[in-house]
Amino acid sequence: MNVEQSHIDSLCEFRYDALVAPDMSLLVALHGRREREKRQREEEIARLDDDPFNAENQKRIADLIRERTVASNMEQACVVNWKDCLL
Repeated sequence: MNVEQSHIDSLCEFRYDALVAPDMSLLVALHGRREREKRQREEEIARLDDDPFNAENQKRIADLIRERTVASNMEQACVVNWKDCLL
């Protein structure tokens, strides 16, 4: 996923939170949490990229790819079957 797509995804998630957040303080907290999680993911990927031939790093990279694929498939399923994905 490129930087622009990541930013767009983040904005889309943020807008959804804005719709369901009962007040501004919760919205700010949700945004802060998403930013921290994003930063942690980026730091982990940078750490894994430092030694990509390490067996443990390769396993974690494969796990991250699998997680991203599952999330992408879920997103596509929700686009196609949006009624099933409503809360």
